[in-house]
Amino acid sequence: MGLFNFRKSNPKYTTKKRNSQNPIDEEQKRINREKLMEEINETVDKATEKREQRRKEQQQEKAEKEQRKHMILGTVLAGAGLLVAIIDLLLK
Repeated sequence: MGLFNFRKSNPKYTTKKRNSQNPIDEEQKRINREKLMEEINETVDKATEKREQRRKEQQQEKAEKEQRKHMILGTVLAGAGLLVAIIDLLLK
């Protein structure tokens, strides 16, 4: 609370506030604010794009793993079926 009162009573801060009423300064501030917002939006867009790309890659890797798993399971089942058929033929 003491810091707030210091700033309120300190002429250094009040003169800056009065000088900021200059239209040129206001226009420059607006331009700077717009540039900053554009930079922020670009950064956010890049981050979002990278996040989406990572998510797509992870989904693709997951799909490939699942496909490999099904291929291996199919091979094992085919091998088991072949083994049963051979044993059945030997027992006859």
